[in-house]
Amino acid sequence: MKLKIILLILIISTGLIADDSSDSLWTAAQNIARANWNWVAGEMQIKISALSEDNAEMMSTDLMFSYEMEDEDIVGYYDGGKRSGDLVPENDQIVQEMLKQDMHPDSASILLNDGTWNLIVTKTGNNKKINKKQCTEFTYTCQKPDEDGQLTDIKGSMWLEIDSGVPVFNEQVIHPPVEMIKEIKNEIDYDFKKGKWTMKSVDSITAVEAMGQSVRMKNKAKFKKYLRYENED
Repeated sequence: MKLKIILLILIISTGLIADDSSDSLWTAAQNIARANWNWVAGEMQIKISALSEDNAEMMSTDLMFSYEMEDEDIVGYYDGGKRSGDLVPENDQIVQEMLKQDMHPDSASILLNDGTWNLIVTKTGNNKKINKKQCTEFTYTCQKPDEDGQLTDIKGSMWLEIDSGVPVFNEQVIHPPVEMIKEIKNEIDYDFKKGKWTMKSVDSITAVEAMGQSVRMKNKAKFKKYLRYENED
């Protein structure tokens, strides 16, 4: 009798953590990501704002950057910007931090990872139209490891075009192993034309807690004029 009860518990538990990563649509999305992971945005427009309690954007900074391939490397340029109507110089701290960012493409993602992310994918059966495309929802949870072995908890919903598996929209909540950052919420729009799949825009809200105060920052980034990075060394 005890053995039967144990087997029943195991069967129920297995059902609760069923993984749909072998679903044909998810597999199609992985193939699309695999064929397109090495695109690099040639232009980026970003708006950085503080958020009030009623979600009004304050102290906004609008910046523009461009990126080019030079000697098999990716070089960034500051193309100007404004903060509260005033021009932002290139030696501005935020501009310099943006220019220091590594823009080389990374193949590791929700769709493509090496199996160490503890990824669980669930096809919910929820369908809706997003960006004029009929989509179906796959929820996911995972733990992304960094170079030091620390884990970043991520959960979200990937919306795939219901006929082709093309990733259309991704909404996620990230809890990084950083003391001051409480969470990051991302909404990511993708673009797919003639087999070319790229990130169109990212809307991100970061909640920070420090010295007893809570601050929320909103970043809105748009990407254009993609270049293909061929150097995979």
